[in-house]
Parts: sequence; structure tokens; C-alpha cells
Amino acid sequence: MAVTRDIAVIRDLLCRCRHLRGLSLENCDLDNDYETCLAISRNGDLKFLNLALSSGVNAEGVSLIARDCRKMIELNLSWTCLDHKTVNSICQLLPNSLLKLNFAGCRSNTMTDESNLTDSCPNLIELDISDCTEITSKSLKMIAERLTSLQVISASRCYAIEPIAYIHYCKHLVELNVFSTIKDESMPVLKRALKNVLVNRNLFSTIARPTVGIRRSSIWGQKTRDD
Repeated sequence: MAVTRDIAVIRDLLCRCRHLRGLSLENCDLDNDYETCLAISRNGDLKFLNLALSSGVNAEGVSLIARDCRKMIELNLSWTCLDHKTVNSICQLLPNSLLKLNFAGCRSNTMTDESNLTDSCPNLIELDISDCTEITSKSLKMIAERLTSLQVISASRCYAIEPIAYIHYCKHLVELNVFSTIKDESMPVLKRALKNVLVNRNLFSTIARPTVGIRRSSIWGQKTRDD
């Protein structure tokens, strides 16, 4: 986990690493620095990468990471202000090892990008597309039909998705998070229709984040202290 936002310090540290398994640069400014992304990409065994709220993330750098880190299982790119070119590149290059992906806040995410994503990552079990305002009911249908292993979808504030679409395409899920999307008076109807689905269970995403929960006795699932 980064304890400094100085990109020069981060770059210098990462250039010395080749065997990282988990990396969190949440809320850091990567300053469109190619060398930093190159250093990350040299960690071929990287499994968890959290870039949530990071700025200065560009197509060239993140595509390099996606191309070379082929063992990643969790990736968080939420609220990184990615443009359409970057999203398109990422969706085509992501490894098929990926199981959990957070694209929340990516307002340029389109149905074409989702099509590329389902081709690249057929084994996804969790997908967060909250605040992706270009995602439509057709996009949700395609995601549900192509990603047959999907268990969790978070689509909070995806206003272009019609509420009925969740009933049609999300019955097979374990969990569906649609905060601030469905009117309060309509929520009981949705829950009855999806009686086997946990609706609005988690407000915040834990994808690729190193510590989860209150006790925080592990990092990326690895125990750090005795209970």
C-alpha cells in the first residue's frame, strides 16, 4: 500500500520490485508516468491491483499493465477518470485470469467496451459498473448472458438501465447492488422478484483493496497477526 503520493518515490520503489503479488496505489497521482506503469508491469505474478481514485492513468500505461500482468485476479480502476480510448484498450487487453473488476465511475464505458470485456474476461465472478452512465439495459443483458460465472453485479446509479432489466437478467446472481437506482417504493417489488438474490448488501466495493472489514487482520487475504 502506498504511504506517499510522491510519484518519484513510488517509481523508485516499484523499479526495484519484480515479485509483487498485491499493490494498492489508491488516491495517488501517477502523473501519466510511463516508467511507473512499466515498473508495475514487470511484476508478472501480480494478482491484486488497486488504482481506485488515482489520477494520471493513461491508455499507454494501463494497457501495458493489462498486457503483461496475466495472473491478475482482482483489478480496481474505479473513479480514475478514464477516457474512452483508455477504456477500449483495457477491455481488449485484460487477462482471462481476472475474477473481479471495478470500473465504477467510468462514464465513457459503452456497450462496445462491455462486449470486449466479456470476450477478454469470461471468468468474471464480480463486476462493479456503478455510475457508468452509458451502460444500458442491452449492456446488462449482454453481460448477464456472456459472463455465465458472474455472481455479483454492482450497478448503482446506472440510470440508463431500466429497472425491469434487473428482474429479467439478474435472477442467477448471488448479489445485486443498485443503490440510488430503484425508487424506495419499488424496492420491495424487486426483492420479491429476485427472492434468491441478496439486493443492496454492500454499499462499498472491496475489489482489490488490501484490507476489508473492521478487524483488518489480513492483507489481500493473507493473515498478518494472530487473533
